[in-house]
Amino acid sequence: MADNFTPLGRARNLAIEKCCGEWVAFLDCDDLWDREKLELSIDKLNKFQNKEQVSLIYSKAYKIDKDGNTISTSPESPSGEIYEKLIKEGDFIVFSSMIIRRDILLKCGKIDESLNYCEDYDLLLKICRGYQAVGVDKHLTSYRVHSGNITSKKIYENMIELNDFLIKYARENLLSFDIRANIYLNNSYRTLKTIIKLTMASDYHQAGAFASRYIGYLPLSLVGAIKVKIFDRWKKSSYI
Repeated sequence: MADNFTPLGRARNLAIEKCCGEWVAFLDCDDLWDREKLELSIDKLNKFQNKEQVSLIYSKAYKIDKDGNTISTSPESPSGEIYEKLIKEGDFIVFSSMIIRRDILLKCGKIDESLNYCEDYDLLLKICRGYQAVGVDKHLTSYRVHSGNITSKKIYENMIELNDFLIKYARENLLSFDIRANIYLNNSYRTLKTIIKLTMASDYHQAGAFASRYIGYLPLSLVGAIKVKIFDRWKKSSYI
């Protein structure tokens, strides 16, 4: 579809443009599907109420190494409105497990080619906002991880893009206070975790740069988290 080397986001968009069916399924070249994945996914969709509101079908997944050995498994695959869960908890869906309704995919603007690391997450937020998802409670996808490719530079670039993306997303989409507080809290957690990883890799320069870039969000996150807890308790007490 492309004459030369093409970045992943652009390659996926070129493939989407060639699709003509009602649903678009993704499978990256080094990932695996169960032979019954598509059949079981459509069966689950057909049993779902209001399936015309469904934009996404996905399944649980195995994380495997280069030799196909299982490293870990995804813990859950909830159905229904999962947009807020994605915002609060992050991207818990493996891209190669996703089957997306094509008209909604095109309406949402496909994949953002300006993103290098969190384009999957951005796409999920776009297609799940205002729509329903169908989760298949079976491991039908295997996602391959190449540990040798996880360099300190990639850790640094990935976390910068994700943190900046979420901060911008929270500002531009008029999210509620409790969701924004969760975003800042999660960003601070990732910041501390990334600083530790970079320090353990003896990359002190990038660890320091990352700390100076995001550490200012930590006090705001803690205040926000406290307020969210108080707000949640007040909401629960108001129903009594």
